Amino acid sequence: MRTFVMSNISKDSFLGLALFAAVFLALGKVGDSAVLNNGFSVPQDKMTSSFAFLIVGSWIGSILGFPFAFIAGKRFIDKDFSGLELKSVLFHKWALISGLFGAIFTFFYLWGFLISDPSVVTALLGATILFLAGYEVKRGKITIRDFLLPAFLVLIGNLMASYTGNGKFTFFSILIVGVLASLFNACSKLAFQKGASIDRKPDPVNFMVWRFVWFAIVATPLAFLVSAIFGNVSLLLQLIQEGFFKIGWAIIILMFVVFIGEGVSNFLLTKNAASSVILATSIHIPFSYPFTFLGEAIKPGLYGTPLINDQIVWIVRIIGAIFIAAGIYWLELQRSKENLKVVKI
Repeated sequence: MRTFVMSNISKDSFLGLALFAAVFLALGKVGDSAVLNNGFSVPQDKMTSSFAFLIVGSWIGSILGFPFAFIAGKRFIDKDFSGLELKSVLFHKWALISGLFGAIFTFFYLWGFLISDPSVVTALLGATILFLAGYEVKRGKITIRDFLLPAFLVLIGNLMASYTGNGKFTFFSILIVGVLASLFNACSKLAFQKGASIDRKPDPVNFMVWRFVWFAIVATPLAFLVSAIFGNVSLLLQLIQEGFFKIGWAIIILMFVVFIGEGVSNFLLTKNAASSVILATSIHIPFSYPFTFLGEAIKPGLYGTPLINDQIVWIVRIIGAIFIAAGIYWLELQRSKENLKVVKI
């Protein structure tokens, strides 16, 4: 009996794998918000709350990345994955760079969850497309003509999906998530794309595992350094201890979900233009809506900030989701004409 492997269909179904990844990405982002707000949140100090979850989550994720690679690496991510390897110094250099950018991105991303509901944060991260597309257009790897319409549709959809009512958008969230987090996310993705292909053939599973290790190694001293500057080390240690024992079990489950979602997305990243991968997986934004509602129904107040009940807001957000879907569909049409291959940086 033939074993089903997700990446076996990658050559024929870029969009299929992107949708598969998007489901896990949506669940992971909603889970991030729930874990952060229920295990680490201190209303008067959002920065230290983010740092505490960053440290605990990164170390649990980096340790569990090794068994997760054996459990899910070949079956769900890369059919050519043959096992963990130490790799070259150059490979680890790029893993460190990607991990550093990833740690900074994650801090701003988690901070966003403390000031907005999950659907707003996931929507604003779509601005990553702008930074990636700008880089790839400048490098001549994609053309504005082919990419402009789908990018426009997705970005308009992202803004509509982050609508909060009364004609207002959360501009502080746009700064923290839409600008800062998205910029560092784009840098991390480009570094991942370069590093995962540095040794003969693309190896997204090994790179993801070692990147997570470097992520934890870099994030921990940075978090303690900034906390020391603001005199919050004692609070940081308290939140780390309390959060680990209170909700560590949920972080283990969450990290497996993240491993699958990011793993499949990163597999696509090694074979396609980064901007096209981020654009296609943007469908995780509307996918996050039912997960958000389900979590709130199970435990009211699960996400810290109350969910918006205004029907107009959700109509605007659903229209935004339609724009996102239309942009992704148009991207797939363009891909069928001229495949957007991986860039070299």
